[in-house]
Amino acid sequence: MIIYLNFIIPILAILILSIVFHKNVNILERIIVFAVAAIVIIVAKVLSVVGQTSTPECLNSYAVQAFYYEDWDEWVEKTCTRCVRRDSTGCVEEEEYDCSYREYYPPYWEIQDNVGKTYGVPESKYRHLLQLWGGKAIFKDLHRDYYHDDGDLWYVMYDNKFEHTYPIVRRGTYENRVKCSRSIFNFKTITPQEKSMYGLYDYPQMDRYDYNPILGFKDYKASKRLSFHNAHLGSFKQVHMLIAVYKNKPYDAALYQESLWKGGNKNEFILCIGVNDENQIQWAKVISWTEVQELKIGLESKVKKMSFDLSAIADTMAKDVQYRFKRKQFKDFSYITVEPTTTAVILSFVITFIVTVILSIVVIKYEISFDGINTHLKRGGKMS
Repeated sequence: MIIYLNFIIPILAILILSIVFHKNVNILERIIVFAVAAIVIIVAKVLSVVGQTSTPECLNSYAVQAFYYEDWDEWVEKTCTRCVRRDSTGCVEEEEYDCSYREYYPPYWEIQDNVGKTYGVPESKYRHLLQLWGGKAIFKDLHRDYYHDDGDLWYVMYDNKFEHTYPIVRRGTYENRVKCSRSIFNFKTITPQEKSMYGLYDYPQMDRYDYNPILGFKDYKASKRLSFHNAHLGSFKQVHMLIAVYKNKPYDAALYQESLWKGGNKNEFILCIGVNDENQIQWAKVISWTEVQELKIGLESKVKKMSFDLSAIADTMAKDVQYRFKRKQFKDFSYITVEPTTTAVILSFVITFIVTVILSIVVIKYEISFDGINTHLKRGGKMS
């Protein structure tokens, strides 16, 4: 890696210290100069690689409980101290007094998903789930040690009806070295002209509680249905499904989309569908890192024979994914070498140079010696 050329800086510094200032600089001090510079270079390299390979992914779940915690208060017993007499030297006499107070806790609302994660939500979302799941909340006494207001808990549980699913999408991150590779997978660099020509899509924005997994065609019912499937399959199949529709575009559009998205995220299963003006399906292609090729080929074959009913397609897709999808382990790509960016190399050079110069001046002026586990630092001029 080119960033390791920055080691020339501490090496030159050690040579200068050893030749010109050998009477002033001991071995420990030379080691310190080199070690600190090495740490700067390695940290810069690691941060650059992590920054390039850290990739967000969508993790799906669904709400199973909604909570309403009533407001409450408590009396906090507290004793404080104050000064009652001062002189020129400051406070010379203090006294204690009762500074107890009422602590108030406002109401709040939460939802919990099927993997045990809890999220704070506004009251409106709690009331929406309350109505969606039957309209009757369950009371639970929290037995608080309260002052005037005894706040308790009301909650409602998911009724296990698929059509009452409340999807949740949260962001996760993983190491994706594939997107930094320019040769191994030969993903084409997509130009703005090609993106426009083939009608390619940017990666969709995901709201935690409301997102559209269908690109290129407005079908609210199908979008909700696919998001429900994502919610139920996401936690145990570790999958995130998307459908992209291309009108009057050739099959190459899917290939260009695959290149633009660098093959998609590790947990994604993306169905690309080409339709004509009459919304008749012309072609289908799956973009996914899953190694179960029969799943991809089989779904493509099924979809090409179907009518353009996105709800039905979403159900077919979900059924196949449920039984056959297997997520690719991206640790298999750990062999891919990722080079630090030019910016990281230059910044590392500048910081390493500055740190090395400062440390060199310090070890010339001050003596650092290692005695057992103690480090002694003595101030002075030149030392021999």
